[in-house]
Amino acid sequence: MRTTAIKVFLGTSLTILLPIEVLAESEPKLSNLTESEFEFLTAQQADAGISTLHSFPTNANLEQNPLIFDTQLTNLNFTLELEDDQSRLPNFSDYDSAQDSAQDSSSFKAGVASWQSKTKLGVMKLDGNFNSSAHFTQGKASLSSPTALGSVDLSINLDRQIRPIQATTGWHTNTPLGSLAVKGNFNQDITFTGANAAWNAKTRLGKVTVRGNFDHDTNFSGVNAAWKAKTSFASLAVNGNFDRDITFTGANVKIDSKALIGSFKADIKLDRDTKFNGAEASWDANLLFGSNIGVSGKFDQTNSFTGGSIKLGAQSLIGVVGVKANLDADTQFTSGSAFWRAKIRAGYIGLDADLEKDGNFSSKLDLQFPL
Repeated sequence: MRTTAIKVFLGTSLTILLPIEVLAESEPKLSNLTESEFEFLTAQQADAGISTLHSFPTNANLEQNPLIFDTQLTNLNFTLELEDDQSRLPNFSDYDSAQDSAQDSSSFKAGVASWQSKTKLGVMKLDGNFNSSAHFTQGKASLSSPTALGSVDLSINLDRQIRPIQATTGWHTNTPLGSLAVKGNFNQDITFTGANAAWNAKTRLGKVTVRGNFDHDTNFSGVNAAWKAKTSFASLAVNGNFDRDITFTGANVKIDSKALIGSFKADIKLDRDTKFNGAEASWDANLLFGSNIGVSGKFDQTNSFTGGSIKLGAQSLIGVVGVKANLDADTQFTSGSAFWRAKIRAGYIGLDADLEKDGNFSSKLDLQFPL
């Protein structure tokens, strides 16, 4: 009997197609390519001598099983690693349908992703906003570099196509006389649109800030000077404005005082001749048994009352109650509002009501229950 030995060689060819997130205008239409065309593209990459290592976040059937795809395309060696025996590759013969099914099966939530790295140039950072479809919507790229003369910063705002829409450059340094900062602004065409320079200093008499502004031709356009001081019974702030000729154009003086009889706030306006040009003032005080009262008013340049309000509040066994009445220049009632808030066993309940001068009344009931 004659015996014939037959040797059989079995070979397996594995083609793996993986989706890659790219910009919308350059997204490849993989659904139009056949398997032979994919193999042709792979052979072209092999001829170019590309050697890469990728770690792809997987979806579809690989949601819980990350795929590590190690390619040495120069020698056409492929390594495919799955975390468990139950994993299997999704069918990417139709890229569009595979992408849709992956998005449907995933529960990606809109949010912000950040990346930061230290380089020889400084600290580079990228912040990106993503929608529920994991598409980039907007972001910011920044670079901060410390130098011997101070800190230099560059910040670029990006749109959904990762194109610059606005950019700023800044320089900041500390000196014995205070801190200096210069900031320049640029539009989407990287065209200079203006700048400002600021000096801040702390003295025994308070904090001083001077800010100068420059237009797109670097011409001086004005300056703002501020002084803030705080004492044991009140704080005072003065803010003055000057035009391009360093001519005084007006100022604001703010006073904030707290005492046993309540807190008092005032915002006084001065014109270019440093004359009184109107004011706003308010007084709030806590009374007995958890009640409080508040009065506010506006005054014109002749110190005449132009309008204001009176409010009352109290805490009681049934909750917190408050009412407010708005007054005109003749102290006549123009409108009002009231509210009630109470805590109940299941959460909170509230009632808001508005009353107009003509008697029209509207109300709203608010219920809040913790989940």
